[in-house]
Amino acid sequence: MDASPTVATLVYRRRQHLISLSEIPDGHDTSAAPRTIAGYNVVSWSEAGVNYWAVSDVSEPELDAFAKAFRTASSG
Repeated sequence: MDASPTVATLVYRRRQHLISLSEIPDGHDTSAAPRTIAGYNVVSWSEAGVNYWAVSDVSEPELDAFAKAFRTASSG
């Protein structure tokens, strides 16, 4: 039986919307994440051995901009 990973999640507010950002340890497949689930947009990426998922009902361009800003801020 494969143990479920411990997942850290941060929640951000964008106007009246929430953005959930989860860190998933490497070794757990996140590459097949769909772009939209039940009206929620999903952006996923991997960096430094960690997989990230950002999920929100903000528009796809806004969520992409959030993910880009997060990646820029976390790399500096």
